[in-house]
Amino acid sequence: MRLGAVAADSVLLIGATTALVDLSNLDRPPATLPVRGAVMSAGPMGDSRMVLVMAGVLEEWDAATRAPVKRMRLDRPLDLQVIGGSERRIWMVMKAAPQRIEVMNSQTKSTRVRPSASRDWPNQ
Repeated sequence: MRLGAVAADSVLLIGATTALVDLSNLDRPPATLPVRGAVMSAGPMGDSRMVLVMAGVLEEWDAATRAPVKRMRLDRPLDLQVIGGSERRIWMVMKAAPQRIEVMNSQTKSTRVRPSASRDWPNQ
């Protein structure tokens, strides 16, 4: 297993299964999340939320309730170096273009989303 994301007192572990560990209560066993596929990447989204990346799909999860909040389909598969976000935006850096940050609106009502902005940073 590998560390996927940290949100509040919870740690997401990614492996053959996807599990959530509650660090505020280590006597409680890790909870296996009922995700819809293999999680390729994950990142924090503010207080107790996380964003999980599966084949062509982003899912926002609430670590406190251990439940999905939103599912967004993408128009292309993602090979990410890192992903994260907030209540309003999701940002990501692709492995193929580590100098570019792509930002998308996480409050969209659409189930198909595309990055709304991007920015290249000079290599140093």
